[in-house]
Amino acid sequence: MRIHLTFVSHRIMEIMNFGTIKHWNDEKGYGFITPDNGDIDIFLHINAFNKRPHRPEVSQIVSYDTAAGEKGRLRAVNVRFVEIESSSSSLSKFTVLSFCAVCYVIGISVAVYLGKLPKLSIPLYLGFSLITFLAYGIDKSKAKRGGWRTKESTLHLFSILGGWPGAILAQQKFHHKTTKVSFRFEFWFTVILNCVGFFWFTSFGGVEKTINFLSKYLN
Repeated sequence: MRIHLTFVSHRIMEIMNFGTIKHWNDEKGYGFITPDNGDIDIFLHINAFNKRPHRPEVSQIVSYDTAAGEKGRLRAVNVRFVEIESSSSSLSKFTVLSFCAVCYVIGISVAVYLGKLPKLSIPLYLGFSLITFLAYGIDKSKAKRGGWRTKESTLHLFSILGGWPGAILAQQKFHHKTTKVSFRFEFWFTVILNCVGFFWFTSFGGVEKTINFLSKYLN
C-alpha cells in the first residue's frame, strides 16, 4: 500500500506544472508565470492562489494547473508556492552533490594517470562541465526575461557527453531545473550512463572491446 501511494504521489508531481513568477503587479493583482518546461508565459491572477501566506513576488517558484481564459489564452489556477529548502538543508545538499561531482572528476584523473583512459578525457569532461554550467545559467536568465529557452534535450545531451558535474553545480547555484520530476529523472539517468561508461572503459579490456565492436559494426 505504501509503495502504491508513493507511486501515485510521484505521478501527481509529474503532471503538476512548475514555473517562476516572471512579472507581478501588486497593485493590480496579476502577473505572469514562466513555465519550467519552456512553454509560453501563463497569466496569473491573485485569486488563482489556493493559499496565500504572503504576497507573490518576482522570481518565486510556484506549482499550478492551467485553464482556458479570455480569448482562449491559458491562465494559471490552483497556484501554490513551492516551499524552498532551509539554507542549512540546501547547503548540505549542495555540499554532498558537489562532493560527488568532484570525486567523479578525480576518478577520471586517476584513470588517466593509470593509463585506463586517454589524456584527452580530463579536458573533455572539464570543458563539457563548463559548457553545461553556462547553458544552465543562460537558460535561467532567459526564463526570468521570458526569452527563448534552451531545450531540455540539449541540457541532457551536454550531461551525457560528460557535463553532468557542471549541471549539478549549476542546478544548485541558479536554483534551476530542481523541481520538475520528469527532468530530474532524465538527468539522473544521464549521470548513471556516465558512471556505467566510466566503469566499462576502465575495466580490463573495456576500451579494446569497444574499439573491436565499433570496427565490426562500421565494417
